[in-house]
Amino acid sequence: MISVPRHHVRRILAVVGIGILAAVLYWAGSDAVLAALSRLSPPAIAVAVVAIVVSTLLGAWNCYRIAELRATLSFRSFLPVFWRSWAVGITLPGQVADFLTTLWQLKGRSTDLNFVAGRLIVDKAITLVLMLALLSLVPLAIGAGQPLLSLLVLAALGAAVAALVALLAWCRRHPDPLARLRLGNRALRILEGTAVPRDLALGNAIVTSVKLLASGSAYWAVLTSITPHAPSFGATTILSQTAGLVAYVPISFNGLGTVEISAVAMFGAVGVEAPAVLSAYIALRLITLAAAWLPAAAMTMVVPSHADP
Repeated sequence: MISVPRHHVRRILAVVGIGILAAVLYWAGSDAVLAALSRLSPPAIAVAVVAIVVSTLLGAWNCYRIAELRATLSFRSFLPVFWRSWAVGITLPGQVADFLTTLWQLKGRSTDLNFVAGRLIVDKAITLVLMLALLSLVPLAIGAGQPLLSLLVLAALGAAVAALVALLAWCRRHPDPLARLRLGNRALRILEGTAVPRDLALGNAIVTSVKLLASGSAYWAVLTSITPHAPSFGATTILSQTAGLVAYVPISFNGLGTVEISAVAMFGAVGVEAPAVLSAYIALRLITLAAAWLPAAAMTMVVPSHADP
């Protein structure tokens, strides 16, 4: 079996993502996309930046709270850790780079990284479940008028979540099979971390919902600036977050190209022209990268990575 070095895989994924995006731009017409970008106003950019920053702060607070890091380090010290991890996460493929980067930065600062890993997995699971819940509302957002279908999908999602929670609880009550594995003790500690108290999980879900709304407002501000055919705030939030689900598939850097294709299809169903969608997504990708990496670099220079006042 041929083994491909990891750095080669990253290069391949980058090329794949750029190639997909280039093909979509060619199909939509690069001139039309540039013309749409020229309509983007400074106030819309400012709103998007504020929304992205607020969303990131909420995400940091969620992780800090659910991982119960208060006894280990202050939120002020955790924020640079989260911000750097987020910057890495939106740059590399898949949705685990930020998770791994967070654990790496917390090494030596947390008493049990396995427990923290379990809590951060739950945080990601809650976000994914809420995004899937928004996916069930897509028929309503595009005016297909299928409330029964949305209810059925929500019911199926609820049943799947209940089954997963029950399975994890059963595994915690029967640890022997895991304990016999080579990394059994680590797996058991991660499993223990997934036992999040109900109030903590509910609070995480509420903050995540606000975070998704903040993210949706960034898309809505940019789209309304570019095109008069932008859908309502609610529909924009549902469609943008649903299109972002493609980023969970590690076939390009953070869904580069694939997310744009998904967004063109989603927003096209409500009458938004492809050049406007592509220009909005390109603008938001650049704005997000700047909002991630500029503060991350500044925090790294100002606050040492292992400082905790």
